Amino acid sequence: MLESNSHLIAKETKKKLCWDKEVLDAVDKNGNQCHATFRLYIPKWRVPKPCPEIIYVMIESSTVKDNPQHVKEAEVRANPALKENPIVVFVERERAYKNTLRYQPTELEWEIGQPYIPYNFTCDEAEILKLTIRWNKPDKIRKSASDTTGYLAIMQNLRADLK
Repeated sequence: MLESNSHLIAKETKKKLCWDKEVLDAVDKNGNQCHATFRLYIPKWRVPKPCPEIIYVMIESSTVKDNPQHVKEAEVRANPALKENPIVVFVERERAYKNTLRYQPTELEWEIGQPYIPYNFTCDEAEILKLTIRWNKPDKIRKSASDTTGYLAIMQNLRADLK
C-alpha cells in the first residue's frame, strides 16, 4: 500500500484513538478485488504525545499466543516513556466480514482494540497474527497490497487537536 494522504479517516472514542486507511487494491473473501478499510484502535494510554500522524504496522503469521513484550496500562502510567516503545501484540481471528477479518488480542488487557484487516494482509487468513506497531518510520515499507514484506505505512491520524 502506498503512503498517501488520500482516503484517510480519523476517529476518537472516549478511551481510544482510531486510524483508518482505505485499501483500494484489497481482496475480498472470495478473492475479488475490492475496496476495504484497515481499521485499528489503540487506547489513549498507549499512544505517545504528540500523537503520531502515521503509524507503521507489520503483520506476520504466528502460532504463538503468549506475549512477553506485552505492556500493561499500570506499567505505562508508572513509566510514561514506555508509550514510545512499539506495540507487539498477538491477535486471534474472531469474525469474517465481506472485505475484512476482525481479530481479537489474546491478552486480558488489550494494547490495541480489535483490528479490521483486509483479507490480503491476513497471511492467508491465519488464525493467529503478530502485529508490531511502530510510531517511527522503519527501514522497509510495503509499496502495495501485493507486497508481503515490511511494514505497512497505512494509517494517518488527521486530528490536529490531538498533537
